[in-house]
Amino acid sequence: FPFGFACHRHRRLLADTCPVCARPPRRVGHPLVLVPVPGQCHNPTDGAGTGPHASRCRGDLASGGPVVGAPPSVGAAQRRLMQIVSSGQARFGVYECAPQPALAVLEDVRLLARVARVVLLDGDGTASGGVVPADLRVLSESFATSTSDTGDTALEAAIGNAVAIAALENPETIAGLLRGRLAASTSYTMHTPQLQTLIAASFGRR
Repeated sequence: FPFGFACHRHRRLLADTCPVCARPPRRVGHPLVLVPVPGQCHNPTDGAGTGPHASRCRGDLASGGPVVGAPPSVGAAQRRLMQIVSSGQARFGVYECAPQPALAVLEDVRLLARVARVVLLDGDGTASGGVVPADLRVLSESFATSTSDTGDTALEAAIGNAVAIAALENPETIAGLLRGRLAASTSYTMHTPQLQTLIAASFGRR
């Protein structure tokens, strides 16, 4: 599931690498013909091919690497994303008065998450309009020392999505988060009307 980065039940980030096959478990979608086994790697074994009936690694994803706790804002972001995907729409925060379809909302989240990661990597969290949740401080410090900003790791996804969801819950903070961090020449028509309005406001336009 590409939108998964944390288990809100166990309050921890998901594993980035399988301890058995040493490959990331989130890059390859789970075969539709197989029943998922929670906590086990579903990557095909070496030499097994890529078809749905290829034998699977089945490594225990909980047995490798240190456990990284997920603060409440990360768990809330994960639950909100699951809600958006399962219901097919969003009707919270900026979308409360005019619910929007899930695909457009996920594009909003992706843009805000990318901007949030740039803000935190630059060490500019205090200039983000107060949208960075206070409980992200420890994770933010770990993220600020990383050399990657692809959104591929659970830490990167957790940080970006937690800030994005917090911003969408409190839309008055979004223009401050975006101001000076987007290209004016880029088209933003794939995003929801609500975010397009806030993007325009970050450029001082109506």
